[in-house]
Parts: sequence; C-alpha cells; structure tokens
Amino acid sequence: MKTDIITKNISDRKKSEHLKRYAMKKMPKLKRYIDPERKPSEAKIILFAEKLRNNAEMTISSGSLKASASVETNEMHSAIDKLFDTIIKQLRRRTDKQVTLRRRNVSKIPYAVRTQRSEMKNNLRVDHQYLNSKPMSVMEALLQLDASEENFVAFKNRETLEMNVVYKKADSKKVGLLTP
Repeated sequence: MKTDIITKNISDRKKSEHLKRYAMKKMPKLKRYIDPERKPSEAKIILFAEKLRNNAEMTISSGSLKASASVETNEMHSAIDKLFDTIIKQLRRRTDKQVTLRRRNVSKIPYAVRTQRSEMKNNLRVDHQYLNSKPMSVMEALLQLDASEENFVAFKNRETLEMNVVYKKADSKKVGLLTP
C-alpha cells in the first residue's frame, strides 16, 4: 500500500517525524479490510495544527473501496487514534455490505445448480455443474430427486460426511445409492 503522510504547521521536525512514525504504526490495522496485493491501494494522511486545534485527515482508495475522514482534537496523538477508528468503522461497514450483497445473490440461485459451464474438449461438449455441498440425509436427497427432473442427485451425507449419489435406475422405477 502506498502511504503518503504530510505534516503542516508543525514547527518541530522531531515531533513531525514522531507523528509520522506513530501514524505508520497504525497502518497494519487497515490491512484486514484492504488487500494491497490484489488491488492497488493508496492512503494519504494529512496532519496539521491550527492555533489550539490539531487536525488529522485521511483518504484511502483501493479498487472500488474508498473512504475518507477528518478529525479535530486538542492533541495530535488522540486525533490520529480517532482518525483510524473512524476509517476502520467506514471500511468495516463497506466490506460487510459487499459480503452481504454477495451472500444474497448466491442464495437466490437455485439449490441444485450454482453455476453451469460448457466447454469443448476433443469434439465433445462437456457440461460442468457445481453443486452445493450442503449436508443432507438420504431421505432429503430422495425428495430432492423426486422434485427435480434430473436422473441423479449428488450430496454430502449428513451422517458420514462423504459424497453420495442417489440416482434413478434406467430399467425400472427403482432408485440407487452410490457411496464411496
């Protein structure tokens, strides 16, 4: 993550460097919400003093995730602490929102087929179906087989936690169960 820290109106150079180091110590807290390897990200922190007020401002951008905050206090260390608390609260809210939206979209897809993909291999069409691996009993799998138009249902057995297949036999109205 590219981080720029700018200090303004802070007369003592040692104090300015100390505040920059203090702000850099707080930066690892943000890595939980921002993945710098996957998305290019940058943070800009501005620390400045005006008369008796100490201000801290921060803007973060990482892909589609953006956040900014400004804090004003009497002491610069507490301004930096409050600034990071505010930014973390914003980032947590935005990332939680993205996660819940993804979960909602996944749950709207029918149970049996999550995604389908077709590809051609050696002049043969291969259809891939990714199934939900929710554990269920054999009776639930039989009900799922009756409800669907498919000839089989693959499922994770609740009792053994192994993958099983319930299928309709072609020659009769009987049903078969495959276990590993």
